[in-house]
Amino acid sequence: MLRTFSLRRCLAFFHERSCTATVGTSTWNLSAAAKRSGSDCRRWLALLLVFPFALPFTLITFPVSGADDWTEFRGPTGQGHATVKGLPVQWSDTENVKWKQDLPGLGWSSPVVADGKVFLTTAVAKGENGDAGQSLRVLCLSATDGSKVWDEEVFAAGADAPKIHGKNSHASPTAIISGDLVFVHFGHQGTACLSRDGKIRWRSQELSYSPVHGNGGTPVLYKDSLFFSADGGDNPFVASLAGATGAVRWKTTRACDAVKKFAFSTPLMIEVNGKPQLISPGSHSVGAFDPESGREIWRVNYVGYSVIPRPVVGHGMVYVSTSYDSPEVLAIRTDGTGDEIGRAHV
Repeated sequence: MLRTFSLRRCLAFFHERSCTATVGTSTWNLSAAAKRSGSDCRRWLALLLVFPFALPFTLITFPVSGADDWTEFRGPTGQGHATVKGLPVQWSDTENVKWKQDLPGLGWSSPVVADGKVFLTTAVAKGENGDAGQSLRVLCLSATDGSKVWDEEVFAAGADAPKIHGKNSHASPTAIISGDLVFVHFGHQGTACLSRDGKIRWRSQELSYSPVHGNGGTPVLYKDSLFFSADGGDNPFVASLAGATGAVRWKTTRACDAVKKFAFSTPLMIEVNGKPQLISPGSHSVGAFDPESGREIWRVNYVGYSVIPRPVVGHGMVYVSTSYDSPEVLAIRTDGTGDEIGRAHV
């Protein structure tokens, strides 16, 4: 399977954290590898052959165009799994790299791939160091050689746009491919839908909010609707937009009395007893929501904020991280109901 990612994003991550990866009997020090090859500050895209992981899980998945497609954040299952076997398990800035392509602007979004095309978002600074704002754009490249197919501006953020963290970008959420459509999300700066040939179908900035450190979480697509978390400085909420028009279907305020209310997690759609549940971690709690109405099905409280990881599902449980300041991993049974299923399900 051909899998793409923003190498500069990964190198920056490895510089800040000491981390290793183990597959079978082989272990690599990723931090050391990044330091050897990460001196170039330009954003560029590399196409590499990477390895799959296989773990059991219970979640809702959707048909994709082909075996080599990677249509959303963490892949078609949302869990980072690839089914192709026999792939290389190591690479460098030259080994197992098919092509490299310089990209305009800055963005931490992951590329998505379908039918030989790569889609990703970026933010191009206007003026001196962005003092005149940002052009929020969607790029389409050829997966064969990295050549640019099209480059379209979706939103123009003015110089008065909220500031972001120095380690973040204005284009961090990952795009979603569904059929002939590409959905993109820029957090508090808006959500949009384009055709695969770069024509804008709709744009929405109705659900604005006050961010902390910028945007980060990616939406999830289920049936004909988009779902995303909006956990800013105050009044955090979970929302659904109609995939065909961008109209707001529902908006549910989180029950959150934390001082630090912000988070950046990507929701996950799962199925429990034949019914869908939208799992959305936030500051001080994770909740399950009915995707049709936005009703909260269950909630587990914890102590933690700035939650980033997407949930993982398996063995009849949802696994979430509580993040800062004293992180824990919680394994939660998904058969609860009511205002709070409580620690008995953890």
